[in-house]
Amino acid sequence: MDYIVYLIFRSAVLKVSLMSTRGMAWTSSILRFMLQRVFCYRNRVIRANISHAFPDMSKSETRQFIDDYYQHLAQLIISSIRSYSYTAEEVLRIFQIPDMSLADGLAAAGKPSLFLGSHLGTWELAALAVGLYFKQPVIIVYKPLSNKYLNRYLISTRSKFNIKMVSMSDLSEVIRQKLHLNPAIIMLADQYPMIKSAQEIPFLNLPTLWFNGADTLSKRYDLIPFFFEVKSNGFDEHITLFQSLERDRVMTEFVQKFENSLHMNKVQWLWSHHRWKNIPHFYESTTSDQLKS
Repeated sequence: MDYIVYLIFRSAVLKVSLMSTRGMAWTSSILRFMLQRVFCYRNRVIRANISHAFPDMSKSETRQFIDDYYQHLAQLIISSIRSYSYTAEEVLRIFQIPDMSLADGLAAAGKPSLFLGSHLGTWELAALAVGLYFKQPVIIVYKPLSNKYLNRYLISTRSKFNIKMVSMSDLSEVIRQKLHLNPAIIMLADQYPMIKSAQEIPFLNLPTLWFNGADTLSKRYDLIPFFFEVKSNGFDEHITLFQSLERDRVMTEFVQKFENSLHMNKVQWLWSHHRWKNIPHFYESTTSDQLKS
């Protein structure tokens, strides 16, 4: 069954790779309709997240927000599929990193670094871009896919862009092996963490658990920490910006900068994620009236 899923996905990659920008936009509109109106994909989760994060949002604003989110999600899915067939030239054309002085300075000084990002914007494309723009080796921390064929395909497509994909369980060992090469380690730090490795930092006025490994890694391996954000405009324009973080309060500063970034473009975060599972009854409290509104 895994191999059949893999073949279907490869077929989807081929079809999307042949599409123009207009074709991808048209396909994403159909996908948006299917996700929102046919499958009602995680509708309760999305509404619960939004209603708790923005309690003052009106019903009409909420409806518009949800419409916009499903459109973003559909575009994100198509963009992610397309990313498997991009050439280096295509990535450099559509993805910009306007200021490389921080990364270039680290490479010149021979300093290893840790770049923390989020699921805001087109993070899949950002992963490809940093491998092309950075002069130092790039390690991207990821969660291996349960489908071994898809996981192997993911690693092979990313390795073309000067990227080494490393699972969290293998990260410390790989850092020890590669530390002399002063790598740039890229990690998305906004997902719900394992409870045993979590710290609580308020986010959107909600008690929120965060992965605390970034603080540990930064201190243990003397990694210079940075925050990076991805800004997207449809399928043709993507920009990544960097900001430094204080080494003594890596995750606290990351959360602050991430929240500021999110407020600038709320709809492009992954609102369908069960982000606040630590709060009792969080996802049971959305009423049937809210679901229908």
